[in-house]
Amino acid sequence: MSEPNNKIQQSVQYLTYVLTPLCRYPENIKIVYQIDERGLLLDLDTHDKDLSRIIGKNGINAWSLRN
Repeated sequence: MSEPNNKIQQSVQYLTYVLTPLCRYPENIKIVYQIDERGLLLDLDTHDKDLSRIIGKNGINAWSLRN
């Protein structure tokens, strides 16, 4: 069971690593995960002013993070 948990932690760490330089308030980054029938879902919560920076122009940053 430790291997899937390790992959989840690596995913959360990677997402934090990628998002931190984009945010003006990196201390407010919170990532919660849940596993359901479709797989792993990472839910991001951050400062309202950082939302547009994370989404990016025309949604390009959000699209890149999802794919």
